[in-house]
Amino acid sequence: IYDYKCPEAIRKVALDQSKVMINKQRMSMDVKDAKAYGVDPADFDNIMFFWGIQCYSAREVIENSKKVVTPTNWMNERFNAFSENYALCDLAHIPTDDDPDFTAMTKVNLYTYKTPDYILSSAQDFRKGKQGYQQQPWGAFMGGRARVFTNHMGTSEYAERPNFLAGNAYLPRIAQHENVLLAVYRVPIWYIQYFETHAYFPRHEFDEVVEKDGWVFGRRHKAYIALKSMNPADWKPKDPNMFKAVYEAAWQEYYDKADDYIYHCNGHANVWVTEMGSEAQSGSFEQFMAGFKGAGITGDTFTCAYQSPSLGEVGFGWNEDLTVNGTVIPLGDYDRYDNPFCKAAFDSRERRIQVAGQDYVIDHNI
Repeated sequence: IYDYKCPEAIRKVALDQSKVMINKQRMSMDVKDAKAYGVDPADFDNIMFFWGIQCYSAREVIENSKKVVTPTNWMNERFNAFSENYALCDLAHIPTDDDPDFTAMTKVNLYTYKTPDYILSSAQDFRKGKQGYQQQPWGAFMGGRARVFTNHMGTSEYAERPNFLAGNAYLPRIAQHENVLLAVYRVPIWYIQYFETHAYFPRHEFDEVVEKDGWVFGRRHKAYIALKSMNPADWKPKDPNMFKAVYEAAWQEYYDKADDYIYHCNGHANVWVTEMGSEAQSGSFEQFMAGFKGAGITGDTFTCAYQSPSLGEVGFGWNEDLTVNGTVIPLGDYDRYDNPFCKAAFDSRERRIQVAGQDYVIDHNI
């Protein structure tokens, strides 16, 4: 019999309606750092840890990976190819990517800005420029199906991973501070199939959508969003194949009710900016939109700046720090949890959750 009861403290955290809550947390680890945390990649007993985070072909792991599969297994050819590549590059003194797995779930620093009306959440500076699989590095959520994100498509259909909407063929560099997020894409020149990115912005799920001064604005209930592409962007017609893939036999009903939802731009390099607000934070929807008059993105994908109506000048780029009004905002090395209810160091084995008089401890030493 399944008799698990959610602890009261955790239930209260889930139901919390604070005006603003910021959660920072770090998960997993990079292969190069694992030994420092007691997980030696050279020790075969640890191979399932690295396979668990889908790091099969990392330089420090690959020899042990070869010991797992039989010679006729298809993954053995993957290991042989990467192992040979490391050896050839070493002979030629050519740098290599020692962490090449497109499936890898390595160290990630998560940032979430939550209000009663919306959530903006992202994986800060996660594996920028590397091949992706089904990772979705950021999203804006306004309740129901009103959600916005960007991606670099892997295919033009909806079955593979990554595909047209799910995941990224090449991962962007993301930075978020509070209600503002920048996504910088640089698709490598040898990936000749898709030199383009797009935003998923389902207009039919919003109460209002307005295009003005190069921005797309959306309102759902009391939550607002503003989205802009550095490159020129336009709407693509809705695709019946997407509705068939998601809704199967009922696809026609959903397709007929839908509006166009892909805001698309060409270019191997681009910057997308998202800023969110609400009636409580920004006043009316008209007041929110008025704040963006003249606001834009200057520079390029290497170094860019955005004049945010709510935060001030935000600077970023492919290799640049995130800055807000000249102050550097760290994007990494977060604690395991850092929020109003739980503060725990990354390598701590205890999680103490405190909320509204409730105190609950998760002790991994037991």
